[in-house]
Amino acid sequence: MGVRRPLTEELVRHDVDVGWWATPEAYRGGCYAEMYAALQVWLGDSLPFTAPYFSNAEIPPGPT
Repeated sequence: MGVRRPLTEELVRHDVDVGWWATPEAYRGGCYAEMYAALQVWLGDSLPFTAPYFSNAEIPPGPT
């Protein structure tokens, strides 16, 4: 539910650290994964970042 991973020297090539959280109720309702999907679209369409790092400890699976 939004626990962050530590940033390491290996991650310096990334140009933005992306994190998000959801309340427990929203998480149970599927909002956490929906926000992740929306963030990916937003970063790709609206912002100039080319190498985002998603620092949350739980990363939802990608589209199948």
